[in-house]
Amino acid sequence: MVGERKQEKDVKREKVRGAQDKGRKTERKGQKSKRTECADFTDKPRIFPAEVIAGKPVDISCTFDTTCNGTAPVLTWDTPTDVSGSISNTVTQHGVTLTYTSVLTLTASLKHHGQTLTCRVRYPSVSSERTLILTVQYAPQDLSMTSLDMINASLINIIEGNSTVIICSVKSFPASNLTWRHLNVPMNRTSSNNELWLVIPHVTSRDTGDYECVAENEHGAVEGSITITVEHAPRNLSMTSLDMINASWINIIEGNSTVIICSVESFPVSNLTWRHLNVTMNRTRSNNELWLVIPHVTSRDTGDYECVAENEHGAVEGSITITVELIICCVESFPASNLTWRHLNVSMNRTCSSNELWLVIPHVTSRDTGDYVCVAENEHGAVEGSITIIVEHTPQNLSMTSIDMINASWINIIEGNPTVIICSVKSFPVSNLMWQHLNVPMNRTSSNNELWLVIPHVTSRDTGDYECVAENEHGAVEGSITITVEHAPRNLSMTFLDMINSSSVNIIEGNSAVIICSVASFPASNLTWRHLNVTMNRTSSNNELWLVIPHVTSSDTGDYECAAENDHGAVEWSITITVECRDSSEWTAGLLTAGIMLNLFVAGILTFVYVRKSKTATEERVAEISDIELSPSPLTVKHQGKQNMLLTDPRNTTREGETSAPQGSL
Repeated sequence: MVGERKQEKDVKREKVRGAQDKGRKTERKGQKSKRTECADFTDKPRIFPAEVIAGKPVDISCTFDTTCNGTAPVLTWDTPTDVSGSISNTVTQHGVTLTYTSVLTLTASLKHHGQTLTCRVRYPSVSSERTLILTVQYAPQDLSMTSLDMINASLINIIEGNSTVIICSVKSFPASNLTWRHLNVPMNRTSSNNELWLVIPHVTSRDTGDYECVAENEHGAVEGSITITVEHAPRNLSMTSLDMINASWINIIEGNSTVIICSVESFPVSNLTWRHLNVTMNRTRSNNELWLVIPHVTSRDTGDYECVAENEHGAVEGSITITVELIICCVESFPASNLTWRHLNVSMNRTCSSNELWLVIPHVTSRDTGDYVCVAENEHGAVEGSITIIVEHTPQNLSMTSIDMINASWINIIEGNPTVIICSVKSFPVSNLMWQHLNVPMNRTSSNNELWLVIPHVTSRDTGDYECVAENEHGAVEGSITITVEHAPRNLSMTFLDMINSSSVNIIEGNSAVIICSVASFPASNLTWRHLNVTMNRTSSNNELWLVIPHVTSSDTGDYECAAENDHGAVEWSITITVECRDSSEWTAGLLTAGIMLNLFVAGILTFVYVRKSKTATEERVAEISDIELSPSPLTVKHQGKQNMLLTDPRNTTREGETSAPQGSL
């Protein structure tokens, strides 16, 4: 920039000097009519600066004006040694003034920024020159980010609570606009400055993540990123298990296994330790998660368990209590009693001469729900007591019943009648049930194992599949049933290519005719074509019937009735055929045309009927679906040791959203 301002001042001085020279030349014009020989001069050449962009060719001009006669001056360039370029020289004359111009074409690079470029004019005995300082413009490059907390070029590690400063710098000309971003949100920015500071006065764990610095000027952009990690003491310690009653209590039946997971948030990662009765059970180093596994729980495992997490910045611990459930029948007697456990009046186990007897159910299922009786007896008498076990399980044995059922998955109803379908399920706790049709809920109930679907007035629009979904906290099951609605024939129609309107057909004598009678009904109707009260053709259990007249004559003129009938009613419609006569001279052409038209028409009708029959068969087909088989899924034992006990059914393997595969078809 300094070089450019200096050149501008030189240009102004040259202009003033040129004006002065012009005045002197005018005064001498009458005295001298030709140029003089140059033995000495003080003028310097002029360089016209151009915008120099790195990597792009540019033309820089140097000119020298003279009125001297004799030997011509030579213009030369002094350039940096490794600048590639070419030179072209020209001479122009304006009156007695000769203008010598040299154009240097060069391609500069970033390393030439600040170097000099000299244009020299030389006579045999004297010379002068002018120097230009190169100002090379270029896109941002060599972006770097520095901080006192840097681990490497892309990672900063800071202790929580400290402050940090990250400096983003870049090389560019002109200077760049810089921006710091985090999570795609600009944090701060600067204009026309090749350096930008990011200051975080109080670092927290939320400041962890990637930070991008973007530098941009008119020639391009560059960006880089750096990752901040925040060191902090362990926190948010938690312990989880499938057997948890609440955040600090686990209830397990003796003989079962359990897994408790202790996890923590920290950086660097913590050393974790499980302890019970102040004895270390297991530990891990540099890991924020530690599992405590007890493969076979006994009553000796009852008690508090502590998990301790520790790193160089601090420590945290938490505890959880394990209780082990047993069903023990004990009695006071002397001599010792004979004890017996019974269920459904069947002896399960017994002991002789012992005042204590354990009831062990190694694998609880829903069939174990019920009352259990313990009887103690010695030679002086007997006593007994009972306890109730309730097993929690997913919904199972879902069924749908109705007085209109054809089979387990199909209900057939006459239009206009009401219907009731009852969906029931076995589950504990009781399920939330819902009926839905076309994926739209129709009704629902909460905490009830039975739900009624009532349709007070059935119409043909009620035809379709209906799903019942049962769900509780342990899983879900669903089943479906199909409703078909019987109704009398309706929407009877007759179609023909030559129809004038819905009740009239105009046919040229000698042509053929096909009229199709169709109707909507369920079950399918018996259709009949009649003419002059004479039956022409009929079909059974088919909602479509064709009337074919291969060669129409005048005697075919008249009314034709189509009647449709099923168990629920009948409907009929008539159509009038009018036969037009034609001249004998037209018969040949007419017959040929009629034959072609008949072929095309019959082909079209056959295609139409095939598609229509396929659609009708699909609509009337009812799939038979076999009874849904449900199986329970494993769930954890709940409370035990009181008069009412909740267990879970581990045999249940039905997952939420699954149903049994359909069997059979209608």
